[in-house]
Amino acid sequence: MNEQLIQSEQYQALLAEFRKFLLVKGYTTTTQHNIAHAIVEMMLYMQERSISDIKRIDPDKIQEYYHYLNERPNYRRKGSKGLSSSMLNHQVFSMRVFFNWCAKVNAIDLHPFTGLSFPKAYSPKRKALTKQQVNNLYRACISQRERAILGLFYGCGLRRSEGVSIDLKDIDYTLGKLTVRSGKFERRREVPIHSKILEDFRAYQFGERRELIKNHVPAFNENSEHPFLLNNAGNRMKGRNANTMVKKIAQRALFSLRERESMSLHSLRHSIATHFKENGMPLEQIKQFLGHSSLDMTQAYLEGYSLNWNQVNNRTKLDADQLVVESIVRADSKRIHFNQLNQK
Repeated sequence: MNEQLIQSEQYQALLAEFRKFLLVKGYTTTTQHNIAHAIVEMMLYMQERSISDIKRIDPDKIQEYYHYLNERPNYRRKGSKGLSSSMLNHQVFSMRVFFNWCAKVNAIDLHPFTGLSFPKAYSPKRKALTKQQVNNLYRACISQRERAILGLFYGCGLRRSEGVSIDLKDIDYTLGKLTVRSGKFERRREVPIHSKILEDFRAYQFGERRELIKNHVPAFNENSEHPFLLNNAGNRMKGRNANTMVKKIAQRALFSLRERESMSLHSLRHSIATHFKENGMPLEQIKQFLGHSSLDMTQAYLEGYSLNWNQVNNRTKLDADQLVVESIVRADSKRIHFNQLNQK
């Protein structure tokens, strides 16, 4: 969405100040961009209808705009009309954040969401991977980097943006901990690393990662050696690339097509949290591990994810290649690490 097409000086000024608000509020860079992008689209829609004063946007105009979003071409899915339910939900959320801010700074007299309600986006209940399935992923890995990716997003339960942002300095092999310096809402936290995952991290860092550096020195800039996860060109790996790698691992692990389509870095994070809950870890410790701001968020997070109990009850005996998952969950469910890290 081309922000330069906004002609209203008032819209331009509001957008500039709103961006500052999002930054101060602590939203991640990606979230700031996505919210601002949604507001730019709304402003352009209003501008095309000769509405260049924010105070003229009333509930009727918001309702009309919502119907427009349901009908406009879907730019990500060529040939289809209307936004997906999740994107509609994001647009409504972004507008609420924007107009709540406008009300606080007295930019509007009447909140345009007054009296409005919108259908909640359909969100099917997610299904956590079983421990057996995660074991199968580990067995299907063909590189040290793939095991490191599973370690970051399953063993450490990191969000997608957190995992690819990890630098070498963030991993403390001596204390066995990982520092997330800029999590959601810019929260900093420390995550304990299981000894088996530390071994995988060390093997990757001083093995395949060194080879990537050696083979791509000319492409490096002064910061290029710091990212932990590197792509094949020796640069920081992007989230979508790590996500693709996990799907390929799932394919080698003989996951069904439906399972592969739903497989993501985030499903690994959900799965470790679900496994902790299954093993009896207190909700407070799961909250701390995930980096949530409240217990309510953690409870809702776990309730939105279900285990395939038939597969859970049909476990097979672990072999040498399956040592990671059961030991990670069993040891970390006792959770002595958090107190130790806080003391240090």
